[in-house]
Amino acid sequence: LGADVPLYAAHTTLDVNASGPAAWLADELRLRNRAVLETVAPAARPDALPSGYGLAGDLPEPVGFAELDARLSRLLAFPGGTVCGPVPEMVARVAYCTGSGSSLWREALAAGAQLFITGDVKYHTALETRIAMLDVGHHSLEEEMMRRMSQVLAAMFAGVEVIFVASSSPLRPRCAFGDAQTPVL
Repeated sequence: LGADVPLYAAHTTLDVNASGPAAWLADELRLRNRAVLETVAPAARPDALPSGYGLAGDLPEPVGFAELDARLSRLLAFPGGTVCGPVPEMVARVAYCTGSGSSLWREALAAGAQLFITGDVKYHTALETRIAMLDVGHHSLEEEMMRRMSQVLAAMFAGVEVIFVASSSPLRPRCAFGDAQTPVL
């Protein structure tokens, strides 16, 4: 701001907007019958979802877990995820929470989801879960959400330059010691 460069940074306000860019994965998966996992404020309109963390919804048709995992790999910029909990053969209802939303696994299960997609699954959460949980990385979910938010802002403020600043995940695939991608201390 001191250099007269306005900067807009949103995190929680963006995460809880179930009808905004936080819904990008639900939109890509064409989820129907959507429900917010953890409500923080009532809906602003009768036809809108309440504000809150995470979404659950029905896929257009049930798909095999492996097929859905492959589809997610194409949608997300992650070199591989980790899975914990009981992996279903078929998935009809999915839930997800961007970032480190693994604490909402109980809400995802209560919402009828067979799969919960999130980032940053902690060890003890992985031990406790009673739902298949796919950790696709904190960065992969939120980076795409922020890219889409920049498009929303650009459309809202015609004539104002909106620049999305892409970032890289601090986590990278394990590689051989001494590889150019591995910092040597």
